[in-house]
Amino acid sequence: MTFPRFPACLLCLVLAAPAAAADRVVLTILQTSDLHANLLPWDYARGTEGAWGLARVATRIRQIRKEAPNVLLLDGGDTIQGAPSGWLEARRPSGGPHFIAVAMNALGYDAMSVGNHEFNFGMDVLRRAQKDSSFPWLSANTRNVSDGSAAFPEVLVKELGGVRVGVLGLTTPNIPGWEPAQNRPGLTWEDPVETAKRLVPFLRKRRAATSSSSCSTAASRPTPRRASRTEPGMRTGSSPSRERCRAST
Repeated sequence: MTFPRFPACLLCLVLAAPAAAADRVVLTILQTSDLHANLLPWDYARGTEGAWGLARVATRIRQIRKEAPNVLLLDGGDTIQGAPSGWLEARRPSGGPHFIAVAMNALGYDAMSVGNHEFNFGMDVLRRAQKDSSFPWLSANTRNVSDGSAAFPEVLVKELGGVRVGVLGLTTPNIPGWEPAQNRPGLTWEDPVETAKRLVPFLRKRRAATSSSSCSTAASRPTPRRASRTEPGMRTGSSPSRERCRAST
């Protein structure tokens, strides 16, 4: 069976609207993806400044947070591998926490979905970066072969402005075709569509009012664009895409 090629997906559900009919809450959802260990805006291959990197994104995130009170900050995966700094970090025998995790912690990320490139360095590096993160790494369809249990947290439920928001993380099931077995021991992947069919009703039992989704697509290098309010599903590489939704009873 073949599956659509997407490293990871985050599905956001508004689970509970404000109590009063007159109340309206604006939620702003920001998502980065395919950071590929690019902390600084630097093209290592050409030795020149690049138009990407988490440091550049941080400025925009902070600006939006000043404008909007209820911000959900997510990452779509393929986060710790790519730039030379990611390769060197994976081979560092010991020391402090993963530098990408430190930067994302400082920016206050709420969650990320696990991308296929998180497995490139093996489970030890993946789990270390996950442990160093103050936010959950979500992947509801990544399962343990031994007992079928979830290998990662499946969902996050967070309250913003009195509104409960559910975030479901999904990962491409094509990983066994890309990664050697030693990089993913004891893991298997469900069809993400079937996983969503199983868990979305579970979340909607909490009276979901509306929903929005944003999925990652494969890219050789993050190519940033600026997202406008009229492009809620736009993918933007390492630049934050922005989606605004209004919740009311």
